[in-house]
Amino acid sequence: MSFAIIGTAPHYTLALCLEKAWTVCFACEACRRPPTRWCEAELARLPGRTTLAQIADRARCGGCGERRGRLFTRQGAWGARAGLARE
Repeated sequence: MSFAIIGTAPHYTLALCLEKAWTVCFACEACRRPPTRWCEAELARLPGRTTLAQIADRARCGGCGERRGRLFTRQGAWGARAGLARE
């Protein structure tokens, strides 16, 4: 089972997330640890054409290794500094 994509489109790419200053978040359903957040630096390490669906299919919890969880996006802090934050 892969991470469920919540509140965003699975076909969105990491390049779009960077352009829109979105943070990609991963929340484990098994151990309920605080969500892991991929910000600007983490997103820039991967190919821009990578989709959120591809990420969700491979995601694992960094704490317990579980593959059940939620993937969602939020406005990143670097977007707020650039005046891109949602009101």
